[in-house]
Amino acid sequence: MVITDSGGIQVETTVLAIPCLAILDSPVWITTHEQGRNTLVGSNSQKVTEEAFKILNGGGKRGKCPELWDGKAAERIVGILAEEHKGERYHGR
Repeated sequence: MVITDSGGIQVETTVLAIPCLAILDSPVWITTHEQGRNTLVGSNSQKVTEEAFKILNGGGKRGKCPELWDGKAAERIVGILAEEHKGERYHGR
């Protein structure tokens, strides 16, 4: 589990399927909150503690990695470019 106020770590924990408690009042990345395992707890220490114990006891939010967050964007881009320029030759310009 990660407890953070960082937006970047919310994305990383979503991709790695690690529960994340965000000490924020609104998500930096809405997708991590709606689809991932990011739970907004604000600055309320009681809520932070409750959610942390839920996770430690095997509960908590069960999210998934959003579609296309698989680390293969470059491969998809190369495939699209190759398809669009099929038959053309690269001249090193």
